[in-house]
Amino acid sequence: AAREHSDLVEKYFMKDGVKVDEHKLTALHAALMNGGAFLYVPKNVQVETPVQAVYVHESNDTALFNHVLIVAEDHSSVTYVENYISTVNPKEAVFNIISEVVTGDNASVTYGAVDNLSAGVTTYVNRRGAARGRDSRIEWALGLMNDGDTISENTTNLYGDGTYGDTKTVVVGRGEQTENFTTQIIHFGKASEGYILKHGVMKDAASSIFNGIGKIEHGASKANAEQESRVLMLSEKARGDANPILLIDE
Repeated sequence: AAREHSDLVEKYFMKDGVKVDEHKLTALHAALMNGGAFLYVPKNVQVETPVQAVYVHESNDTALFNHVLIVAEDHSSVTYVENYISTVNPKEAVFNIISEVVTGDNASVTYGAVDNLSAGVTTYVNRRGAARGRDSRIEWALGLMNDGDTISENTTNLYGDGTYGDTKTVVVGRGEQTENFTTQIIHFGKASEGYILKHGVMKDAASSIFNGIGKIEHGASKANAEQESRVLMLSEKARGDANPILLIDE
């Protein structure tokens, strides 16, 4: 994609979603990116069949810096589903994964993911949506099932009026995992709607923090932000903390 459609990639890559200089982890990702996918849906195109990508970790010596970029132009729609799978268990590995979704007017993107990486992998995953166009939609369905330590950030910025963001996340923690999951929907557009639903199950000595943030910026009149977080602890040493936050500047 970078060779054949460099103009499109350069227009959107780490521009509307995640910024290169946002912090050290995003800068490192931009410098060492070694794989990923670019999905571009032109104006007025509805992709009826879901697009699936499977990323397999099959080498103990591999560090994965994967980048997924999805752009849906005006009045288009697509469903994208990805899986991260480990077939090996290194003693120590670091993965740095970033996804960006950008939507135009009345466009819709549904993004599904199931992460299932091995215990020796420490994962940083940042999935970011930018609903630029009026009445556009970004929906996330995320299953975070890694066996190793994980930091997950999922942010949807609702810039256009009448935009819609929905994030559903399911997490399972086990062993001695330490995990941190932050989900936020930020409202800039008028009459925008944001919904966060997070369910987690912790067992053994796993420890997780669930941060859910709904923010209504000044000028986002008639915006609606809702969230629900539930954590079930199945062992005496398991720990799960849910922190729902609502910030209103309007």
